[in-house]
Amino acid sequence: MDENWSHELLEASRRRGEAEEQRFLALVDQAFGQYTLEVARVLMKTFSDAPDFGTQERVCGALASARPEVAVRAILEELPRLLVDAPQWAESLIGEEVEHRPDLLKSVAASMPGEARMALRQLLSTKDFRDFYPSATSLL
Repeated sequence: MDENWSHELLEASRRRGEAEEQRFLALVDQAFGQYTLEVARVLMKTFSDAPDFGTQERVCGALASARPEVAVRAILEELPRLLVDAPQWAESLIGEEVEHRPDLLKSVAASMPGEARMALRQLLSTKDFRDFYPSATSLL
């Protein structure tokens, strides 16, 4: 994927109308099979708390078909921003990792910068998160 794709995807991620929404989905589809860490990082930047009318799930699908280590690293890198800008997505994305790949989450988190590790610990320590994902306690 080139820089133009990244710019177009981030611009279309605003989804200011049906045409832009369709453009966003088409650009996300171009990412399938192109799962470098850089592509995953750009996909992660599209998460916000703005209504997405289900389109963001396509990004989740794209991330899910990346190598697990790549997806987890990209999620953790973006986690500090997500906790502020899109807390529900932060909970959902990390919750999936807690439920399905806790050992990988723990392993990748150990190699992340302090800000990402602190954001993860903050989320895992939240009572509501632990109530919904009881196995999160084992990662603290």
